Parts: sequence; structure tokens; C-alpha cells
Amino acid sequence: MKTIKEKQLLVKWARAMNQPVDDLMAREVDTYESLQEEISRSVKNNLFTDLVNASKIVHFPIKEQIVETTPVHYPLPPVLDDIEAVLETTKSQSVEVEKQEEPKTETLIDRSVKHITNELKLEAKADSYQQPEAELASKNINDVRKRIKYLEDWISKISLAGSGGGAGDTISLDYPVKLVNGDYTLTHKDYYVGVNAATTVTITIPNSIGFSGRKIVNKDESGNCASNPIVVNGTVDNDAGGFVLQMNNGGIQMIYRDGWRII
Repeated sequence: MKTIKEKQLLVKWARAMNQPVDDLMAREVDTYESLQEEISRSVKNNLFTDLVNASKIVHFPIKEQIVETTPVHYPLPPVLDDIEAVLETTKSQSVEVEKQEEPKTETLIDRSVKHITNELKLEAKADSYQQPEAELASKNINDVRKRIKYLEDWISKISLAGSGGGAGDTISLDYPVKLVNGDYTLTHKDYYVGVNAATTVTITIPNSIGFSGRKIVNKDESGNCASNPIVVNGTVDNDAGGFVLQMNNGGIQMIYRDGWRII
């Protein structure tokens, strides 16, 4: 079990490095430091008050008679044994709080990791292939960031596919279609967007919905795109002005790779 001094050093180091701090340990250290400050402040206040009150006690003769003042009994500052007893009590209470298990909540990342792991195990069992032991997490921060980025990409793909269905729904889930008749901003769930409108329509494609390899399609379904153009608003092929689709029954397919690009 770590001493309070060791816990103080761990909390100070984690906060200095902007790293997450264990809540129970942080509360124990804060309580300990607050108690030390309170004891120090109390001792200083008592000493100062004692000195001020003592300076007011005056013995002076009146008509050859000595006037004796009533002695004042001042509270003594806490001794070292009392302070250690308080600290020991605080430490035991902190240990009891530390032993209490907090309820664990499963995050989206935890569920995604579990889902991917189960899928890999099923595939390995079906192919009679012995799944190798998982590689231990690297202590290198760059390797950790790469693994987190890989996991985020998987989560994005899972969220795009939706809750999932049978094998017969694979095409609908991977390539969702949408028909619009007015201005529209694409979301992370869109793939094919058909436009059937009697006026000019603006389609906005923000970079925030893109990830490497993602494709989207804009198509004129009205057959009157020459008269009612489709204005695509966003950065496409490094052009912040986007482009205008003005060909009857025309369509544009784009892929994201460090920005949207026409293919």
C-alpha cells in the first residue's frame, strides 16, 4: 500500500503531465493537504492571539497596593501526538473509501472492442485457425495513438452501417440512398443523394463527415439539371468554391482522401 507521501507525488506528477488522476487517490491527497493547512493555520492563529492577549496583561501599583489580575488560561496548541492521531484516522477512512468498488459503465469503445474480438474469434473457429495471442499494448505513446485511431475508424464504420440486419441487407446498409427536393447538408449516414427539384438546389458536403476511402454520389434525378443546376458547396479538389452540376441526368462521385476529390 502506498504511503500518503507517495500518493502526493503521484497526484502532483499526473497533474503536471496533464494525465488522468485516480479520483479516490486525489480526494485522499486533497483531504490530507487541507487538514495540514488547517492545523498550521490554527496553530499560527492561537500563537498570535496568545501574544496579543498577553501584551494586554498589566500589573501596576495603585496607592502603594498591588492589584492582581485574574490569570487567563489560554488553550494550548495541538501536540504532535494529536496531529498524528487525526492524520491516522483520515488515512484509515480514505483506505475504506478506496476499498469500495465503484460501478463500472461500459463505453461505446468497450462494446466495439468486444464486438470486434468476438467476430475475430468466430472467424478463427470457422477456419480452424488458431488465433495468436494478442500483442501487449505498447508503452510508446505514438503506438497507443495509432491503436486509438484504428479503433475510431472501426467505430465510424459501425455507426455508418447502423444497428445491422441479415446478410440480405448488406447493400442497403453499406450504400444508403436518399432523395431530396431542396437544399440539403450531407451527414455521416449519406452515400447516394438524388435531387429532384424544380429549382436550383444547394448540396453541402462538410469535411467533418469524411474519412479516408469514404465515397458519396450526387445525382440529378429530375432530368432538368441544365435549367435547375445543383450547386455543391464545400472544398472539392482543393477548391473551396465547390462546383455546379448542370447536365441533365448528370451525376458526380467523390471520394475522401485528405479532402473530397472527384473520381
